[in-house]
Amino acid sequence: SFFKSYGVISDFYFTSNDFATETMKKSKFYYVKNYETTGYYRSDNFINFEKHNIPAAIEKNRREGKRIVVALGFNAKTDWVSSQTNFLQSKKSQAQFLKDMISLSKKIKNIFVILRFKSVNDWKFDSSFKKLIDEIQNSENIMISENYSESFHSYKLCLNSDLIIAKHTSIADESLEYNKKVIFYDFSHNLNRIISGIFDYFSSYIFCHSFEDLCLKTQTILGEEKRYDYKNE
Repeated sequence: SFFKSYGVISDFYFTSNDFATETMKKSKFYYVKNYETTGYYRSDNFINFEKHNIPAAIEKNRREGKRIVVALGFNAKTDWVSSQTNFLQSKKSQAQFLKDMISLSKKIKNIFVILRFKSVNDWKFDSSFKKLIDEIQNSENIMISENYSESFHSYKLCLNSDLIIAKHTSIADESLEYNKKVIFYDFSHNLNRIISGIFDYFSSYIFCHSFEDLCLKTQTILGEEKRYDYKNE
């Protein structure tokens, strides 16, 4: 609704909410005869999973008194050309995201971080990430979710989370619609603002523009201020 890099010509357009509909109606980039507000159709997955078993890793760490943080990242482009030209999915951007999630899991003592990507096999085994992957696998408070045999497993993770940290992705929007707590990881190794310059969701607080900002908002939302390791600042 808010991008201006391309236009749409259509007889029918289904939108996620009335605000998006009104925004598109006022835009000179959209030529649509009929709009229909339908909501996020995949958000029904949250309802479908409400009566399902809680994922084992979440259940185990909940019993230990930990708060569950689901971190939604992008896949990394591992070939040289794509990594150099796609700043959101470059190797450096992916490495920074992994480093920040590892650091977050150490700084806030009472959380368990579950990293979730659309897939992992296309980048996880790249030598660029070996040290970081090894550190995650040897840590108690962070893991990479690799269950791709169950359809829509990401929704089950988000449903049972206490906080979702997300790069800008549709499941984050769907989680917001379902009243989950979400903050956006809106920075990378060389940027401190990405999607918020286009649309700020009516609240600048939902965006994190640095690792320090991410830590502060995570601990505030989870009420974990007293468990934050200020000594490692």
